[in-house]
Amino acid sequence: WPVRTDHHQYPPSKVMSVADEKGNLQTGLIVNSLIASGSVIAGAEVTGSVLSLDVHVGRNAVITNSVIMESVVIGENAKIKNAIIDKQVVIPPNARIGYDAQADRQKFVMTTSGIVIVAKKEEVK
Repeated sequence: WPVRTDHHQYPPSKVMSVADEKGNLQTGLIVNSLIASGSVIAGAEVTGSVLSLDVHVGRNAVITNSVIMESVVIGENAKIKNAIIDKQVVIPPNARIGYDAQADRQKFVMTTSGIVIVAKKEEVK
């Protein structure tokens, strides 16, 4: 039987440098990560993570050891660590996920091993 899949046509992923408030250039950085088509890393740092299609990461954001699903927007200065963010979630600027276990348990689902799971289309505050 043939396997038929739906392949979205996105532009290539883009890593760019952006200027901060003082005019200093912040370079986007990707270390040991997989970044899918359509994703934009704008002066942010992504380490040991997987970013799916059409993920936009804002200036000075830090993503570490996480899986970010399709069509997620991560605001500037947001910090995400040891998390799985499902599709179509908007992470607001300055949000912190994966840094305070007690706060994360109140807002999201957390596995016994400490991985934070943010559900599809969930409103993050």
